[in-house]
Amino acid sequence: TGSLKVGVSKTAITPDVETWTDTNGNGRWDSSEEFDDLNGNGVWDPVWIAGFGTGRAANGIHDDIWARVLTFEKGDTKVALVSLDLVGFFHPDVLALRLAAKQAGLDFDHIVVASTHQHEGPDTMGIWGRSSFETGYDPEYISYLIGKTVEGLAEADSVAEPVDMKVGIGEAAHLVTDTRLPEVIDQSVYALNFERSDKSVLASLIVWGNHPEALGSRNKLITSDFPHYLRERLETKQPGSTAVYFSGI
Repeated sequence: TGSLKVGVSKTAITPDVETWTDTNGNGRWDSSEEFDDLNGNGVWDPVWIAGFGTGRAANGIHDDIWARVLTFEKGDTKVALVSLDLVGFFHPDVLALRLAAKQAGLDFDHIVVASTHQHEGPDTMGIWGRSSFETGYDPEYISYLIGKTVEGLAEADSVAEPVDMKVGIGEAAHLVTDTRLPEVIDQSVYALNFERSDKSVLASLIVWGNHPEALGSRNKLITSDFPHYLRERLETKQPGSTAVYFSGI
C-alpha cells in the first residue's frame, strides 16, 4: 500500500590519475619521464585501465565515472539499485558496501549493485595490471569508492519523493553487434521516467544490452564511455533530472 517513492543521486568515483609526459611516444611511463606526483610520495602510482589487455595505464581523465543510485520505497519495503561505471565489482566488495551502508544507518531491505562493464575505467577485478602477473586491483581505491557509494545511497534516500512511473520500450538492433558465436542481439532499449507531482522528471533509468567499449584498446583516458553521452543528453533535455544507466544482458 502507499505511493511509490523514488530517490536518486550521482556521486563521482573517479580515481586520481598521475599523468606523465610520454616523451618517446611508446604509450608507457618510463623512469626518465616526468609525472604528476599527486600524493607527493616520489613514486609514479599508475591507474591501470581494465579491459582489452594488461599494461594500459591511464594518462588523463576525459569524463568522470560515477556511482549512480536509485532508491525505491513502497509501504514497508525499501530497495536501492546501484550502477557503477566499472568493468566489474566482486561479490566480497558488494558485501562490504552493503555492510558499510548498514553501519551508516541506512535501512534498505536490499541493495543491488551492478557494473556497466565499461572498459575505460580502473581495474577493479585485478586482471589488467602492469602485466599478466601483476594485479591492477587497488584496495585503497575500492575503499574510497565504497565510501562514496554509501554517500550516494544516503543522498538518494534523503531526497526520495512520491513519483509516477512511465515505461517505454524501443529497438536499436542496428547499433549492436555480436563478435562471438552464437550471434545473439537483444534489440530492446528500456527507459523509465520517474515524474514528480508537477510532471517534471526526477530520474530516468535506461537499460540497454550494449557493451560500453566504444573507445577501444588504445584509449588512455578514464571515461564512462558512451553512457556518459547518453546520460548527459537526457539530463540536458530533462533539466533537474538524473539519468542512471544499466547494461542489459
